[in-house]
Amino acid sequence: METKATAIDWMPGKDGSTWITLKVEDAALARKFAAQNADKPLRVKITRWKEKRSLSANAYAWTLLGRLSEKLGLPPEEIYWSIIPDVGGNYTTATFRVEDVKDIREMWCKGHIGRRVDVIGVSSPGLVDVLLYKGSSDYDTAQMARLIDLIIQECREQGIEYLPPDKLAAMMKVGAI
Repeated sequence: METKATAIDWMPGKDGSTWITLKVEDAALARKFAAQNADKPLRVKITRWKEKRSLSANAYAWTLLGRLSEKLGLPPEEIYWSIIPDVGGNYTTATFRVEDVKDIREMWCKGHIGRRVDVIGVSSPGLVDVLLYKGSSDYDTAQMARLIDLIIQECREQGIEYLPPDKLAAMMKVGAI
């Protein structure tokens, strides 16, 4: 079950346990889930709510990448990969055995055009530090907006037309991307 909660609280139980209470937007879904799972152990992960970006933002990004590709004579994926590290806040650091990096790269990137694995250094003999970059399919609204801003910067430098500022601002509004 996934739903948006607008408030959270907690209280101690009589047995020393802790109870968490959430104010959810989809009350019917929450009640149904609770009724069906009242006596079952649950895996719970609570994270801050971020609006998901729209597919239209992704389509717009790829339209601009296609125009850059034509102008620069490079594959759009290559241009995209060169921009991903500049988005910021879109990677995790990890340490792996040198011989495992190829397999990690295959697993992390499988089915995701924008994901990439960059080795950034040797942490100790036989171990390397890597950056596991997320691609745009993993981005929230703010990250997608930064990606599009970076693509637009490239388009400006190349004299490539993009959405007028008012239409771009409308697309960039939270929840629209």
